[in-house]
Amino acid sequence: MTAEQRSPNPAKASPSSITIAISVLTHLLLLAPVIYIIVLSAKNYSPFSWHPILTTIGIGLLMLEAVFCVSGEAYVSSRITRKNRILIHWLLQSLGFGLMLAGVIVIIVRKESRKNPVHFKSVHGKLGLSATILCALIVISGIFADNTKWFYPRVRPITIKIIHAVAGMLVTIISLATVINGTYSWWPSTIVGRDLTFASFVIGTFFIMIKPMLGAVSRSKFMFRKTPSNT
Repeated sequence: MTAEQRSPNPAKASPSSITIAISVLTHLLLLAPVIYIIVLSAKNYSPFSWHPILTTIGIGLLMLEAVFCVSGEAYVSSRITRKNRILIHWLLQSLGFGLMLAGVIVIIVRKESRKNPVHFKSVHGKLGLSATILCALIVISGIFADNTKWFYPRVRPITIKIIHAVAGMLVTIISLATVINGTYSWWPSTIVGRDLTFASFVIGTFFIMIKPMLGAVSRSKFMFRKTPSNT
């Protein structure tokens, strides 16, 4: 047996220039609108400003980066082991959810302080409440997806992982839709700026979701593949 055959962690092939370029572009597409919203919130500062700041960072940056790092980020995928990528994914997702929850608390406290105890009545409010509850469930389900042995052999590991991956993508999209919807009820800048923010988030999310969607389809085909019977 050669030294290469004995090596438990053979070097991964370096990503192509095109793959690296797409990864960099995706990061920029996520970072640009987040910075723009933070600047607008700070420029027009009030206690309410913490709501768009916290939720935009939590959802528009950290949660999307959590999906990207575990599935498609070229440099991370080539340099970090799968186990460590999952750890980073969980940390980013949990931190993102924490900021999202803090943003929701800010708006609740602000309404209460202004003697306006009506919560979650608007489209944005209903989306936000739904996204918050679903994100909490997804964070918890990640514990099960990382410990599929708890359910084996009653439930196949691939089944739990597919459910977590697909549900996670759907919840991420719902959460981002909440952020985008919020810009239509609060936007202290130009319509062009708002449209560019919308486009940047959508295109960046599209790039992020391609690989996990294809992976979920591939795993689903494997899961439903019939095992040939022994003759």
